[in-house]
Amino acid sequence: MRKYLAHLGLQHVGLLSLVVAIFTQAVVEPAHAVTPAEQLLPITTKGYLSIPDIEGMEAAFNETGLGQIVNDEEFKPFIEDLRKQLNDRLATTSGRLGISLDQLRSICAGEVCIAFAQPHEGIQKHAVIAIVDASGKEGEVAVLRASVDEGMKKRGGEKSQQVIAGIEVTKYDIPIKRGAKKRFQAFMFNHEGQLFAADHAGVVKQLIERLVSDKGNSLAEVKSFRVTIDRCLSEFGDNEPHIRWFVDPIGYAEVMRDAAAVNSKRKRSDMTAAMKAQGFDAVRGIGGLLSFANGKYDILDNTYVYAPALPKAGKDKYKLAARLLSKSIPDKLEVPSFIPKNVSSYVAAAWGIQESYEFIDTLVDEVAGEEGFFDDLVDSLKNDPNGPLIDIRKDLVEHLGEHVFAFTDAQLPVSPTSERMLLAIELTNADAMEASLKKALQTDPDARPMDFDDHIIWEIINEDSESVELEIEGAGEFGDIPSYDDEFADEAGALAALWSNAAISVVKGHLVIASHTDMVKEMIQNDGENSLAKEADYQAILAALKEVGDDNQNTFRLFSRADLELRTSYELIRQGRMPESEGFIGRLLNTVLAPKEKNAKRTQEVDGSKMPPFAKIQQHLGTIGLYGRPEEDGWYMSGVVAKRPQATTEMLNGQREAITTAKAEEEVAAGTQ
Repeated sequence: MRKYLAHLGLQHVGLLSLVVAIFTQAVVEPAHAVTPAEQLLPITTKGYLSIPDIEGMEAAFNETGLGQIVNDEEFKPFIEDLRKQLNDRLATTSGRLGISLDQLRSICAGEVCIAFAQPHEGIQKHAVIAIVDASGKEGEVAVLRASVDEGMKKRGGEKSQQVIAGIEVTKYDIPIKRGAKKRFQAFMFNHEGQLFAADHAGVVKQLIERLVSDKGNSLAEVKSFRVTIDRCLSEFGDNEPHIRWFVDPIGYAEVMRDAAAVNSKRKRSDMTAAMKAQGFDAVRGIGGLLSFANGKYDILDNTYVYAPALPKAGKDKYKLAARLLSKSIPDKLEVPSFIPKNVSSYVAAAWGIQESYEFIDTLVDEVAGEEGFFDDLVDSLKNDPNGPLIDIRKDLVEHLGEHVFAFTDAQLPVSPTSERMLLAIELTNADAMEASLKKALQTDPDARPMDFDDHIIWEIINEDSESVELEIEGAGEFGDIPSYDDEFADEAGALAALWSNAAISVVKGHLVIASHTDMVKEMIQNDGENSLAKEADYQAILAALKEVGDDNQNTFRLFSRADLELRTSYELIRQGRMPESEGFIGRLLNTVLAPKEKNAKRTQEVDGSKMPPFAKIQQHLGTIGLYGRPEEDGWYMSGVVAKRPQATTEMLNGQREAITTAKAEEEVAAGTQ
């Protein structure tokens, strides 16, 4: 869930949808009336994902472009291979209960819910909860439970039975690792058509209390959950929510940190505690709704970030470093003329960058574990004769404006270096920034200047880019569930590696940082005639966003051509070369799936040869749009995935192939002179 927001949401909806599709490839019975999971889950629930009607969701998903891809006969061998690997991984790592995707799918009749709680009682401060509507699936449930019994026995688990409030509960005592003395508990029981599983005795008692006597408060009554979901429902119209989700960000991170500590003895800096101490627990909840094939769009998404002002915050809504959250700026976010027409994705944001800088000192000190660390660092950069002699505030921050733009593209033919990224930050004084860059980089041994069309481009070449490592509290394993901080570390490490070699310049009144020098050159030469703003598919997305509530006063806006974003990764997977990718997704996968042996190269597990040519699926991949605007108590976001005319795709591909061919011819000509 955290990944969904980290990339402004909708790029990862496709991945979530693909997993959902694999999970639901079966004929299921109609949904039955059972108590919704949100009314049974304890108030200590910190993360919640629910598919209210798995049959309805599956039918709607199959109508989307992604659903058509998954169900395509040519694509099925790959899907089957992927499903097998997911099942094998669940079976080998076992998770908490060792239930495979196929087994879970076989018992689904209505709602499926996975939740994470932070119990107050007992030593274990984390819990996983699964609630499945298995009405009419008694036979399948019996088979699943027998399989769980057998799996627990193989792992050295001890099975026992107990009765709580008249409900028979199966309890398993399982060693953390084979032969280990340290053990955890898991529980499973059935009640009136629902199957329950959890790994905390106190949570099991709370679930049963809600079932038999309606005692105790539930997640549905938690204000942050109710406000978040109701805010999303208020603008969802007649669309049926096929997926509902909610997290308490800090609480969820603490749950994952506690779970990771079970299997890890390594000492790490506690990023979660630092964020909490700096006031970021003001974000009380993040949640949303997704609907598939609502008649107009493949996917409709509503998300709300609930962050009410603190009661005694005064003129500032929040405290300490969290005050930077209140610096979002509503704006029209018009596309600058230098954004080219053939982008894969584009993001624009408006934020009070200069004001935000004033609040980051306490956060840096908190993370470093030393008061005054930030001031000492700034002083060192300014006064150390061996340093850049840069005053961060006066030489850099004071020249930054309020608008930030970023775009990605991918060069053809596809190669591990095809994916490119450029970040442009608006400047209030471009000449001063250019002088500051020269001052900061001219003594840097990894930086070298290049003259191009009256501009200086600084190329940063870091020979040690492969050694980027981050250690964040919570990086570990919780059965088969990655921790919040583990994901943060993986993505941050991948992003740091992506920018380790970069090009920096001042162009058209913006500070520009690009992954490839050619991107800066192209921006310098861009005359604005071929801007994204004029493209039909971008204008269509703007119209779609207006229909779902975009009032043109936003903090950010995102546009993505799913086919162009996925093409490089898809082709590299087909070629078996994904571990060679130098793009963000490739580096992230290499970080997450890296072999345990130091310096060993990752091998691709998925057999890409079973995938059909990209042209086969390209027609089903559309455009993604998302906007977010500030509100009194947080931020509201909405987005869509819409189909894109094939003619637009063909035009873009032809244009980009022509550019690549022209560049190749130039290189050949230059080499013969």
